[in-house]
Amino acid sequence: MNDTKNLFLAKLQNVLKLLDEIDDMIDSNPEQQQNCDFEISDYLHLIQYNDEQLTMEQKALICDKISKVRSYRVHVQVIQSIGKVYRDNIHSLLNKERRQFLYNSISKALKAWNESDYNYRVLSEQDVNDILSYKPDIENKVVEKKHRITIDKETLKEMLDKKMKQCEIAKQFNITPGRVSQLVVKYGLSKRKGDK
Repeated sequence: MNDTKNLFLAKLQNVLKLLDEIDDMIDSNPEQQQNCDFEISDYLHLIQYNDEQLTMEQKALICDKISKVRSYRVHVQVIQSIGKVYRDNIHSLLNKERRQFLYNSISKALKAWNESDYNYRVLSEQDVNDILSYKPDIENKVVEKKHRITIDKETLKEMLDKKMKQCEIAKQFNITPGRVSQLVVKYGLSKRKGDK
């Protein structure tokens, strides 16, 4: 008899603990979503303020990090969605026959999330297809590497002395500002004021 009472109390304590954990997950959800949004914003600003200095590999790394944060944010949004269904139907927990209704409602909300598609707001279907089907021209990349445009040290020094910005120099030689920055470092020329 005593064992049954202890088992009942232990199970009840576990249920109450689980309910508390569920409430904590739902309550912390807005903060988790906000943290995801802040992290994505940080990455976008990192690109915005360092675009000319970032290599393609660094940009790919940032893109990968944004992708992972977005995936986690979707996970958090799903918890928010099913958490709302849970709270809207919490009274169903009181009745054994109604508990299955609560579970079915949560399953239905989860299925709706899994089957929903994103509707692009600005990008057209053609824009999306162009990006997804893009493959860099490897042959041209190899040729470009073999015949990489360069600027000799004296020419670059003269242009910098004339207070030309690296982006202006890059435009004149049809190269990237990042390539100009590499040459500045390679030749040991200090950056002039106004260069970015």
